[in-house]
Amino acid sequence: QAQQAWQSLGPTPIGQQIGFFPINFGDVRVACSGRVSAIALHPQYDGTSNQIVYLGAAQGGVWRSTDNGATWTALTDNQPSLAIGDIAIDPNNPNVIWAGTGEGNPTNGTSYYGAGLLKSTDGGNTWQVIVGPNSTIAPNQPVFINTGVLKIEIDPTNSNTVYVTTSVGKYTTSASNPFIDAPLGQRGLWKTTDGGQTWTNLNVTEDGGRVSATDVFTDPLNRNRVFAAMAGFGVFRSENGGQTWTYLEGGLPADGFNRVVLAVGPPVAPSTNSTIYAGFAATNSQLLGIWRSTNNGASWTQVTSPQDRGQANYN
Repeated sequence: QAQQAWQSLGPTPIGQQIGFFPINFGDVRVACSGRVSAIALHPQYDGTSNQIVYLGAAQGGVWRSTDNGATWTALTDNQPSLAIGDIAIDPNNPNVIWAGTGEGNPTNGTSYYGAGLLKSTDGGNTWQVIVGPNSTIAPNQPVFINTGVLKIEIDPTNSNTVYVTTSVGKYTTSASNPFIDAPLGQRGLWKTTDGGQTWTNLNVTEDGGRVSATDVFTDPLNRNRVFAAMAGFGVFRSENGGQTWTYLEGGLPADGFNRVVLAVGPPVAPSTNSTIYAGFAATNSQLLGIWRSTNNGASWTQVTSPQDRGQANYN
């Protein structure tokens, strides 16, 4: 029997509602398109002489634009997963691109687990699939299978050093409720020092890899100083590249939250330290608050929250 022809439905925004369910929420319903879970600029991007942008779609793979987003080329259609959690480009060699499959945002049943890390050394034309070591806890399968990836951090002083945060991957079926956990053993914060050949679970909370990591960054002023966010636990700091960790308090919430996201910026005078922000999602998914530190996480001050309530465990 002849196949029916397919018709493109995008990138034109989809409708405001599918059946009974609205596509988005709020007082005003507007047409929208699918989720973009990651955007990465070429290290030499300036918007004029270099207009290269990479994009990761929640279930649509990795895309590249060379004209500031006017047109796009799909790069991972032949890879084992199109669910993208994060993208990172090597600042020392822009041909080296990392993509984490598996969206780490726990959406309303539409997140999807991944099938490993993708690494390209030719600007995204070809990819290597990295599944990681076998988990030491059940199920004893490769640790990057069935995960959700929230952050990939490349150490700019040593491109072979990469940190990756993993959480439980999700999926749903037409016959089940949303938020089914894909089978997964160890998760949390992972580190490689050889470009992805071998990996170590940094065991931030000393739980043996049973807690999801939601964010990580290396301090721009000291790349051995690493900050990690662990779901339900809080923010941790390492001064030795992740070998040992200190739990940061100093005004941060001790409970009542799940996901934590981090950001780092330049010093704010009179401080000479990097400025660190930590956003906490309350257990009801509303924004619990945003805190700032100017002394490497020793103490924190809550800053003004946005007016919109948001869906903090999701976006």
